Amino acid sequence: MQNPYRELSQVNPQRDNGHRRINNDVWASLVKAKLPGSVYQVVMYVIDRSWGYGQLDVSLGYSQICKATSLSKRAVITAVQIAEKNHLLVVDHGSTKTMSPNCYLFNKHYDTWVTSEVNSTNEVNSTSEVNNTRTSEVSGNFTSEVLTHKVSLPIRNTKENRKDDIYTDNINKENNMGGRKPLGQQARATDPDRFVKGKYGHMVQR
Repeated sequence: MQNPYRELSQVNPQRDNGHRRINNDVWASLVKAKLPGSVYQVVMYVIDRSWGYGQLDVSLGYSQICKATSLSKRAVITAVQIAEKNHLLVVDHGSTKTMSPNCYLFNKHYDTWVTSEVNSTNEVNSTSEVNNTRTSEVSGNFTSEVLTHKVSLPIRNTKENRKDDIYTDNINKENNMGGRKPLGQQARATDPDRFVKGKYGHMVQR
């Protein structure tokens, strides 16, 4: 099978240019974890910077992760919290006094991941983004604000339309009165010369 984009590309990466080895079962578990997009980005970056360099853990500042993933600092912090809570990352939080960054270790023991909480967290965030008018950065993306528009219908001002409305109102009143004729119909019965046939076949007052 030929790649139709090969001629359009200016890069041609090969295995000997560098690659990341990851166990098949771990990879399959990551695929099925249904993580929010920002969590996938952070976890994959931790794997890249640790396993990719033959290390089990790596110290990273938020600015490094933001630059690598193109996520905001708030989105990165939220993604780290979700990954740590659901046991995908083990985080040794650095000290704010010494300005030391966090140390991250990817947990390859996928049977200890709390994937159900990951899924429910993702669903809750998706629901809140729909219901709230503000955007959420948990998934690393912005969502549109929910706006409410009031639509005003045009007012019918013609004389004939006003007569039609009076006729419709009288019909509704008659139905709600259990068959009793409203006052307008009683007047037409007692003084028929005051009424003529209207545009739509009904009787209207002269």
